Order: sequence, then structure tokens, then C-alpha cells
Amino acid sequence: MSQGKSFNTGLKTASQQTGIERGRKVPVGRIFHDLRRTFKTYMRKAKVDKTVRDSILGHANIDTDSRYNIIDIEDRQKAIKELETYR
Repeated sequence: MSQGKSFNTGLKTASQQTGIERGRKVPVGRIFHDLRRTFKTYMRKAKVDKTVRDSILGHANIDTDSRYNIIDIEDRQKAIKELETYR
């Protein structure tokens, strides 16, 4: 089973167990993208640099400067600590 498929299965099971509606076609349904959006929002509120947020979430670099701004594991770990402090 692929990683994406097993994650989706886990999300479906968790939704059923908690009674949280799931799916794009459900009026109040939640989807995986909601988690990504919330995570990125909290990272921004914690004042984590945009390039680090984008790197953690796997967003493509779209500006020239980003090509030369390397985000390493220490940057990502610091960002998570900043988020923990904010929360």
C-alpha cells in the first residue's frame, strides 16, 4: 500500500471514529488540505519565515531568490519549535 493511500485510509478511519464529516462534497466536510492550510497559517502566526514554511509543506519555489536560499533540517526544526512556542 502506498504512503498516500495508507494516510488517506487512516484519515477516513479517524473521521469515522470521531464523527467528523469528511469529503469535498459534504457541506461541512473536512479534507487533508484543511490540515495543511491550518498548519501553514499557524506557522505564519508564529513568524516562521515564508521560505521555511513553503519548504516544510513541499511548495515549489516560485521566485529566483528562493533557488539560492537553501532550507536545511535545522531551519525546519527551528520552525517547529517556534510553532510550539506560539501554540
